[in-house]
Amino acid sequence: PAPVVGAAITVTNSSLQTTSGPDGTFRFQNVQPGTYQVQAAAPGYQSATAQAALSTASAVQNIVLAVIPTGARTYEYYLPHTAEGGGWWTFFAVTNAGYTGADVTFTAFDASGQFLGTSTKLVRIEINQQFAGSPSSFFASGMDAKATWYKITSSAPLSGIEMFGSTGGTLAAFPLTTASSQSLFLPHVAVDSQWWTGISFVSGWVRAANVLMEARDGAGSTLASASRLGVLKPGDKTVDQLQNYFGWDYPRASQWVSIRSDGPITGFELFGTQDFQMMAAVPAAGSGARRLFFPHVGTSGGWWTGVAMLNVGTTTASLKLGAYGIDGSSLAVGRSLSLSPGQRTVDQLQNYFDQWPANVKYVELNSDSDLVAFELVGNWDLRSMSGMTAFTSAGAELAFPFIESDADWETTLQFANVSSASAQVTLDAYDGSGAKLREITLNLPARAVREGTVKTLFGQALSNTRSVRARSNGSALAGYSSLARVKGSGFADFPAQLVVQNAGAGTSASATANIANVSRVIDAVRFEPDPAGGVRVTWSSEVNAEVRSLAGDQVRSGDVIVS
Repeated sequence: PAPVVGAAITVTNSSLQTTSGPDGTFRFQNVQPGTYQVQAAAPGYQSATAQAALSTASAVQNIVLAVIPTGARTYEYYLPHTAEGGGWWTFFAVTNAGYTGADVTFTAFDASGQFLGTSTKLVRIEINQQFAGSPSSFFASGMDAKATWYKITSSAPLSGIEMFGSTGGTLAAFPLTTASSQSLFLPHVAVDSQWWTGISFVSGWVRAANVLMEARDGAGSTLASASRLGVLKPGDKTVDQLQNYFGWDYPRASQWVSIRSDGPITGFELFGTQDFQMMAAVPAAGSGARRLFFPHVGTSGGWWTGVAMLNVGTTTASLKLGAYGIDGSSLAVGRSLSLSPGQRTVDQLQNYFDQWPANVKYVELNSDSDLVAFELVGNWDLRSMSGMTAFTSAGAELAFPFIESDADWETTLQFANVSSASAQVTLDAYDGSGAKLREITLNLPARAVREGTVKTLFGQALSNTRSVRARSNGSALAGYSSLARVKGSGFADFPAQLVVQNAGAGTSASATANIANVSRVIDAVRFEPDPAGGVRVTWSSEVNAEVRSLAGDQVRSGDVIVS
């Protein structure tokens, strides 16, 4: 059986407690002679107890605690890079936007994967409840100087974000990541006199992972392989500027990077200006999608929007771009564009159109092959910039898991009805305890957009709002939130996160999924002949939970299902 990472280990009738490490092991030292009951508990497993008897203070006893899965799925989320101290800060927020309470284990690790401890402050998140703060504040004093990454294991789906920055004002942010892929794509890198690119990723496997990082040119040809990478032990983390992974062999013509592993990995890329006035973080994509959205468009008033699009499929992609206004009207259609497998394009968004109209609210991208894409939005004075992966999780219910509105920060929400029929949309605002503060219902025409702060959307100031949910009567929604400093520069964009039903919450995901979500899942699944024989089934990470629930958790993306 596979090791269980992060299980809570306690010794009855004592203060002894710890957590199992990446390989499932644990250790207690300096235990007085006697007979003890040792218990292991973890979300998704039945607890197990074993007896240990020590005759002397120097005696050693090995015990095995065999925890049995309950049949309920567990979910893992990562904070793959944290920096607290030395002029840097890290903040995260996690919200339960599902339909059942979540038992959670929050664990801290150092860069070598060494287990450092389990939080006793974050053990359960009720429906719509939120926990937020610096990661180390949920642990004993001193964790900020030791931990370099954290993991949350939950019995129910969660939504959340991570932000970090410098005390000088630089800010970067992205959604909580998952280690559900053995391939990562970084569709845009920049290493020159003005820009730098950094990479951080974590091995989420229970065994050592062989990792290969390759620098690619715009046509997808491999220019160099990283000499510094090879094997990552369970829980290992690596972070550095991109060129340092390649040493003297780093090719300056590199335009994107691929990372492959024989075990699940997670991570992100961080890039910014050499003077650190601007910085942005974008999660590494584990797979592509065929319907994508660029929801934040700024091309006037001193702002620019750049996009990168990479074909990660196996066939040539024909791309179709469409620009839409706030009322849902189609404002422009992009030029014809095709990308060969592995080919990438990057430019300012308006340059993909012959005529760029005013007042564009979002751009939709459709392709007949899988794409990975992201957008950068910044101002021309080079003092503010944010990055965000292209939105691929259109569905009937979205979560905006972190809202802040005070003297220092203001959050703006935007969501669009990206279906062809009018939608009735209900917005719910919640405080940090999960209590509903206000509910409103509005009609949203096909393709139309609503945007604003909590105050303007709900018609009154709701200063205690910490999260918002948007749910339609079946139409697919897409959206994002933007957190901006009230004074000074700096902002962060977050794609809204699809609300996923927990299949273990009394009703199956197939029974609760609405028509829009089922259609989205079907569209995301791909069947392709495998060179070794049979048919290989794949799907994007954004619908991983839904597909596996509908398939009875019997198949994983990449499996050959017919032989």
